[in-house]
Amino acid sequence: MRARGVFTALLLGGAQLLASPARAASGPEIIDLVDVPAGLRVGGTAVGGLSGLDYDAGPDRWYFITDEHSKDGAGRLYSGSLINHGKRYELKLNASWPLSDCKGQRYVPLSQDGPVSDGEAVRVDPQGGLLWSSEGYYARGIGPSISFSDMHGGCTAELSLPTSLQRDPADRSGPRSNKSFEGLTFDPGGSSFWVSVEDALLQDGPLSSLQQGGLTRLSRLDRQGNLLLQFAYRLDPIQAPGVGGIADNGISEILLDGPNDMLVLERSGAKNKVGAFDFRCRLYRVSLKGGSDTSGISRLSEAQVKPLRKTLVFDFGRQLSLRPYNFEGMAWGPRSPDGRRLLVMVSDNGFETVNTKVLLLAVP
Repeated sequence: MRARGVFTALLLGGAQLLASPARAASGPEIIDLVDVPAGLRVGGTAVGGLSGLDYDAGPDRWYFITDEHSKDGAGRLYSGSLINHGKRYELKLNASWPLSDCKGQRYVPLSQDGPVSDGEAVRVDPQGGLLWSSEGYYARGIGPSISFSDMHGGCTAELSLPTSLQRDPADRSGPRSNKSFEGLTFDPGGSSFWVSVEDALLQDGPLSSLQQGGLTRLSRLDRQGNLLLQFAYRLDPIQAPGVGGIADNGISEILLDGPNDMLVLERSGAKNKVGAFDFRCRLYRVSLKGGSDTSGISRLSEAQVKPLRKTLVFDFGRQLSLRPYNFEGMAWGPRSPDGRRLLVMVSDNGFETVNTKVLLLAVP
C-alpha cells in the first residue's frame, strides 16, 4: 500500500515540478507494483539483471532477458505469467532458456572462453520467434548485435548491421562500449523494427553531461539489417551528479505507440555515497513526424539536424524511495477490463540485494 501511495503521488505531482518539456494532458494510472525477490532462482539460475521484456498474447506468456555476463552467469531468457488477482498482480517465472549464437554455441560466463552476450531488449516477433539485442563485450572484441531466435533462445539469424551502428575497433565511430542497443520495437506486421542507441555514437559528439544530454539516434531497420529511416533524439542532461563524477543518462527502452508515436524510456543513474546508484527515470512520448532523417548524415556533430519532439508522460525519479529501481524494460500487455492498455515495466537490480520491480500502468 505504501509503495502504491508513493507512485500515485508521483504521478499526480512529480511532473508538475518540471518547467520543460511540458507534461502530457492525461497520464497513465498506477495499477500495481510487483516484487520479484532478489534471491529467486528459476531453472537453476539466479533471477536478476532483467533488462527487457515482452508479451506473447497467443499463449499469454511473458518473456524477460537478462544482461548477465559474470564469472559464473551467461545470457539467458525467462518465461512466465503475470497473473491478475483482482486488485493485485503476481509474476510467476517458470522456465529459463540459455541464449546461443548462430553457430549453435551457447553464450558462456566470463570465466570461460567463448561468446559472451549482454542482453538488453527482447521482442516477440510478429512473424514467429523472438528478436533480441546485445551490447556485446568490447573487452573480448565482441560488438553489439541484433539477433532473431526461436522461443527458447536458439539463434536463427544474426543481422548484418549498418556500418554506423557497428563496433569500430579503432574507436573512431559506432556505439561506445556498454552504450549501444538498449531498445527494440517492431513495426506492425514485423517487416521492420526500430532500435535505439543508449547515448551518442562516437562520431556524433559527447556523451550526456550535467549540462546537456547527448544526441543519439533511433534507427528503423528491415529484417536483414538494412537502414530504412533514422532520426536524431536529444537526451536529457544527467539529472544528478554522482560521487566521483560517476553518473549517466541514456535511452533504456523504446516502444511503438501508434503509427506516428513512440514511447522512449530515459534512465539517469548516479553513484551515491554508499557505492550504489540512485536512478531517475522519465517516460516520453515522441512524435515520429517532423524530425530530420539522419540516415545519410555520417556525423551529427558536424550537421544541423532537427531532433524528434518529445513530451513528458511519466516522471518517477523525483521520489527518493524510488531511486534504487533502475527501470530498463517496457512492453504492452493485455488490455485491462475497462479497455485501457496495460504498460508493464521491469527494473534491472544488477544482481544486488534490492528486489526487482514490475510496474503496471494503465494507459488511455
